Amino acid sequence: MAENSSTETDDIIAENSNTENENARMGSSMRPCRMCFLQVIRQSTLLFCPKHGFWLQVRIIKGDRWPGGRLPDEVYYRIPDTYMNDRAEAWFKEHGPPLNELPR
Repeated sequence: MAENSSTETDDIIAENSNTENENARMGSSMRPCRMCFLQVIRQSTLLFCPKHGFWLQVRIIKGDRWPGGRLPDEVYYRIPDTYMNDRAEAWFKEHGPPLNELPR
């Protein structure tokens, strides 16, 4: 993944975060499915692939570099097919990694 320029990072930081971690936010945009690389539809904070279901995007705003010297700009978590848009964030809070463990 490409690293964010300082302007892009400033824009991201200016957005409201709906997570407990001030350096991460949930959001979505047109991105390929993480498994099949199909284009997916934008649905709130989720990405949807007709073949592989829903993916929740967590964007890393800033933080320490990960091993190898790179900081990912976003991380995706697959949400079970039984969960719909309105329940995905609740599922993530219960079953996903703690947001305070994401890079700061």
